[in-house]
Amino acid sequence: MSIVRVWLWSEFYFVVTLIVDELTGVNYGFLLHKPEAFSILSFLSDSRQLYLLQMHGVALLFFLALYAPFAIFDLATGKSLGNTGKQEGAF
Repeated sequence: MSIVRVWLWSEFYFVVTLIVDELTGVNYGFLLHKPEAFSILSFLSDSRQLYLLQMHGVALLFFLALYAPFAIFDLATGKSLGNTGKQEGAF
């Protein structure tokens, strides 16, 4: 399913970004710590491990919310969610 593939690529990007952040000290994507200004991330935990886990949960919610209209359309038109985007004889 495409959402799983996107999630796995996002996890790969997360790991690479986290390594680069650790090596350079840059806080790209707010993976090292929360932003200093108030934001939605201010509601997450102060513990770094829990903070990163909660960020994954927020990302998953966004993935599902953005994917929902396409899944609803496929279900309404009778298409199988597992076979979307695949065509026989396509190059």
